[in-house]
Amino acid sequence: MTYFKTDLAKTLKKRSTIITFIAMMLIIFVGNFGFYKTSFSDGVNYFPQHIPLFLGLSMVIAAVGYISFALGSFAITDEQKERGYIHVLECGYRREVIVIVKYFEMVSICLVFFVFGILFHSALSYLFFGWNISNTIMLLNFLKSIVLSIIPISVIFFVAILMYLLFKTEFFAVCASLFVAVFSDTLVKAVNFFLKIDFLGKVTAYFPAPTLSKISKMFTENGMSGSSESISLLNTFIDLKYNMAFNLLFLFVIIGISIFIVKRKDFD
Repeated sequence: MTYFKTDLAKTLKKRSTIITFIAMMLIIFVGNFGFYKTSFSDGVNYFPQHIPLFLGLSMVIAAVGYISFALGSFAITDEQKERGYIHVLECGYRREVIVIVKYFEMVSICLVFFVFGILFHSALSYLFFGWNISNTIMLLNFLKSIVLSIIPISVIFFVAILMYLLFKTEFFAVCASLFVAVFSDTLVKAVNFFLKIDFLGKVTAYFPAPTLSKISKMFTENGMSGSSESISLLNTFIDLKYNMAFNLLFLFVIIGISIFIVKRKDFD
């Protein structure tokens, strides 16, 4: 726990983290203010009240995802450059602790940026456009979509850790993780176009990227319609049970491989 707190505090206090945080807040403010100026004419709002909140929430989740991933990836590599892993081992921590701590550090960075981003955006939405029960339900639905995304996003985070353990460079770690997040299912489909293996084609629907797309689509359809219907977290999870099971299995496999590698890795 001490290693986690110290390492997370070091990452959050870095100039790059602080500048990124300020930049994100400025983008959220400019986006809300710009939409406010274009939405109103002669004191009349020509857009449905739920649209600004929905667009802003979508922007926040996209920004937080990429920001936390990038900062987390650099946090993994910075310590290697500073020979920090050797110091951690000399302090008596087991090697697998490094893998677990780096994962939770990436998640924590994501949560910090997400919480402040969503609070700031909600406050601006209330200030510029007002607030009603539909907005509250939309915000709750948005939070539910985040909960559903934890497992597939965790897969992507752990791929970044695994790739760095394998290649020792930010470039390969970041590119490999983005590949899993965006292109892995597309590549498998392209290969299967020639192999014609039915099972392989079906499995791609359960990859992290298609799973996140399904969750995003659920939120998008509900948000754009301005529906005041609350999305059932349990029912949605059940609908995605095969996606979640596949991603959970994928996650445990990557964790196991990462721990196996880090136990045999030479940090000198």
